[in-house]
Amino acid sequence: MALAHRSRPGALRPGRPRGASAGAALALSTALRLRDRDEPRPDALLPAYPFVHFPTPALDDATAAAMRELPALLRFTTGSIEDMVRKCVGRLTGLPADAMPGATQLDGLPPTGIVLAEHDDLRPSGELLARQREETGVPVRTYHAAGMAHGYPNRGPSLGEVDRSPDFFVSVLSG
Repeated sequence: MALAHRSRPGALRPGRPRGASAGAALALSTALRLRDRDEPRPDALLPAYPFVHFPTPALDDATAAAMRELPALLRFTTGSIEDMVRKCVGRLTGLPADAMPGATQLDGLPPTGIVLAEHDDLRPSGELLARQREETGVPVRTYHAAGMAHGYPNRGPSLGEVDRSPDFFVSVLSG
């Protein structure tokens, strides 16, 4: 769908690009394209446990030690991360900015709310994204889902964090 300019009566607005994991890369890429095409900008950018950098930054020592206790099913190894990139992009080098937008110029984007999962090998990508957004002077807020692994909202509503994360996004949108 083509987006209309805000200045036109009844113009469409792009909303709030959002996505989880690799979907966060799509949301960030969408916001960047809107910026670069001088299209109406979204009001907010809402990535959850984003995977927007490759190679992914390393975990800090304390988190790496805690992560070693988790079952392999809840982990992303270097090899599995490379496999994800190969499956999505077809290669590991010369990655287009649309695929891994964390390495591009990130100024001119809307306020950002980022959900991070505590026990996530990809969490450093989200943490770096938060620092990058702060560096551009754009308001950014993060929510750290304590004790949660990557993709935790898919594990069911019995986890309290499943409800708290959307509440965080609502708080970002309400200022």
